[in-house]
Amino acid sequence: MITLPAPPLRYPPPTTRRCTRRRPATSRSSPTRPEDTTISDCVAGHGGTPEEAVDRAIQLWLGTTGSALLELLSQDGSFAGHFASDAPDGFPGWHAIHGGVIGWGTGDDFLAVQHWAVDNPLLSRLAPALEGTFDRDHLIGIKAFFGGGKDTETAEIRVNGVRHEAASERLADLDWPRPAEGLSYARTFLLLVHDETR
Repeated sequence: MITLPAPPLRYPPPTTRRCTRRRPATSRSSPTRPEDTTISDCVAGHGGTPEEAVDRAIQLWLGTTGSALLELLSQDGSFAGHFASDAPDGFPGWHAIHGGVIGWGTGDDFLAVQHWAVDNPLLSRLAPALEGTFDRDHLIGIKAFFGGGKDTETAEIRVNGVRHEAASERLADLDWPRPAEGLSYARTFLLLVHDETR
């Protein structure tokens, strides 16, 4: 697994937000590419200006989703990590690619959630909530975004761009750190390549 730490952000993020949606060509734009090869993802960035927010969103996407998709093409471990279908930290029955884990926040423990995510791979922990809920047997994109601080908390899992309630609740129940001072967040992207049980 690759860990790509974000530059330390020791200030509260300004309110400027941008959302970027990246989708490969689908059957609507290319009659030769089936719809079930689409990997959906949405990422927001923050910064003092709209340009900084967009730049941050691009960096987050490249370090997480982008690294997993580039690894799907290269298949050599140079962009992201692989988990076999029987790996203890993987997803049972599926070959998986684990994109980078990026963290950010404020205060002394701003990277606590990122470090926890690197030391506690999510696939095997989320599998009980996700198993049997997919509508296809290949290219399942799973985005994890979670973190918070003393009075705030976010835990979200999206599967192929759609919020997965049971997996989000499972993520919220895990023992990742909740700093008493400051904020700590992490984002990663997991790609289930194909179901090896079929």
